[in-house]
Amino acid sequence: MLAFSLGGSSRERVEVRVHDAVSSMDAEGWLPAHVAVAAGAFSGSFDMSIRLEELSAFRDELSQLSRTLAGEARLRTIEGQLSLRVAGNGRGEVRVLGEARDISGGGNRLEFELAIDQTHVRSTLEQLNALVEDMGDRP
Repeated sequence: MLAFSLGGSSRERVEVRVHDAVSSMDAEGWLPAHVAVAAGAFSGSFDMSIRLEELSAFRDELSQLSRTLAGEARLRTIEGQLSLRVAGNGRGEVRVLGEARDISGGGNRLEFELAIDQTHVRSTLEQLNALVEDMGDRP
């Protein structure tokens, strides 16, 4: 199982685990995933599907943010179950603004904001690179 996460502590973290990526991806690029969010006293997890293109676009934007620590990187999912906006102010402060929905197109919603260390951006980028590369190796 491949994964990427943002945040370090068990109370300030969002993690996306992709199930057996190579064999699970369908012909249209959908991957089954499990998302876990911990934001202060709130936490939850849910299953969703995510597309390779969504992960690649987020990885590309996060790469730019990692170089400058300024600007934004966004993960946008077609089904709207997870959205992340990672924003850096250029001075090392990085915020993650997110929204998670337990059901595609509706359901319960959790909005959260995490303050993360700038080193987590680089770590997340490395995880996303590995994930996207693994997808590219799919026969």
